Amino acid sequence: MNKNVLIVDDEEEIAELLEDFLSIEGYKVYKATNGKKAKEILSEIEIHFILLDIMMPEESGFNLCKSLRKLYSMPIIFLSALQNDTDKIRGLNIGADDYIVKDATPGKS
Repeated sequence: MNKNVLIVDDEEEIAELLEDFLSIEGYKVYKATNGKKAKEILSEIEIHFILLDIMMPEESGFNLCKSLRKLYSMPIIFLSALQNDTDKIRGLNIGADDYIVKDATPGKS
């Protein structure tokens, strides 16, 4: 498959769980705990899609998504604990391709 995915989430356990699921499916996973590290990775490696948390220190996922959309066209999927429709609509309006609520992650029932 040889697809690179970037997980941007300050919760390391969630990032590791996602890495496990995606690695099994053949993806090469890169992880960042903040927007600065995500931008560093993106400047060095071709990333095919991004899983992006919203609530992070320093720079929110909303702000990061806006800035990334000015430079990149790869799919961006918000993966957030924020469940209300307003957040989902905002995320899609600023450039995300989809919005998944974290309690819908694999392994949960």
